[in-house]
Amino acid sequence: MEPIFNAINKHTKSLNKNMIVGRDKAVALLPTSFDQAKAEYEKYNIELPKTLNVPAYTVPVLNTEVSGFNIPVPDNMHVSSALSKLTLTKIILPKMQSNIRIPVFGDLTYEFSMKTAVLTVKANVGFLNQDDNIVRFYASSTSEFDVLKAKIDGISILNRSNGVKLASILNLEAMCVEGSHDSTISHNGEGMDASITNTAKVNVPTLWTLEVNQEVFGNGQEGLIISMSSPNAGLLGVQLQAKKPAQVRGRLYGRYPSEPTTDVDIMALKMSVINSEKLN
Repeated sequence: MEPIFNAINKHTKSLNKNMIVGRDKAVALLPTSFDQAKAEYEKYNIELPKTLNVPAYTVPVLNTEVSGFNIPVPDNMHVSSALSKLTLTKIILPKMQSNIRIPVFGDLTYEFSMKTAVLTVKANVGFLNQDDNIVRFYASSTSEFDVLKAKIDGISILNRSNGVKLASILNLEAMCVEGSHDSTISHNGEGMDASITNTAKVNVPTLWTLEVNQEVFGNGQEGLIISMSSPNAGLLGVQLQAKKPAQVRGRLYGRYPSEPTTDVDIMALKMSVINSEKLN
């Protein structure tokens, strides 16, 4: 609405000048018309009104207020003087809002399906606007051929009751591939925590099977930890810590398959900044 209001304000002076010019031209034409109108009133014995009252009104959509005003109906001898005093009515534009309100919407759902001679696909997605914002989706394909069968489903939940917390779960199942994702990321006044776990499994019947796990953790106490592991090969991980602004510690470590809970340091690293006060 702001461009409309700006256009009205911009052309107000021009409109007022044109009104004055038109008013002066009307002064010369209205006496004759006034006499004709008065004769018609007298013909039917109707008394000519003394004033014409125009009530106040509001312009729809623009929400603009126009004040009421009275137009005097003079005698023929005083038409010119009365018109010379005619002025524009008062227009009040509404105040512009500094923000735009977006209404809260309800739940949203979407469904899709396709069926052919060899394949049937179904999918649905839903957004639930409740105490928590929830996004859920599911898709599957069915067929007489195993290679075309698959299923994927996931859910994400956003909680804002105490800071911000986002939790997500994703699962994939197919003939030769399986995968999963599980993550939680939260942020509050004390800091940020993150936990992400990814798992992938590839199975080729009668040939070989490969399983890989990846984990990412992050918090203020343990720092950032990234690891990758396999049940047959063990674990390899990297940990970085910055307990002080000018000091970073890191290590590369592993775990044997026979001892999956015991860390074996491969390499350690410590970096410090000398005269760190000069960084400020």
